[in-house]
Amino acid sequence: MAFDALKVLEGTGANIGALTSAQQQVFASLNPEEVAVLTAVQAKLNAATGAAEVTAQGAEGANGIC
Repeated sequence: MAFDALKVLEGTGANIGALTSAQQQVFASLNPEEVAVLTAVQAKLNAATGAAEVTAQGAEGANGIC
């Protein structure tokens, strides 16, 4: 079974649907190590800010990677 970066990211709470198609393609091309780094960084950001979920960064300045 091939690694599916988007499914892994969605499983950690990432709001993949909020990303553009081009952004989704970039995230889909990540390898397992890159996804692990992103999710670890997001967990640290959430812990530092008290955020409950991973969100797409928008105009309101939400704290998130994806």
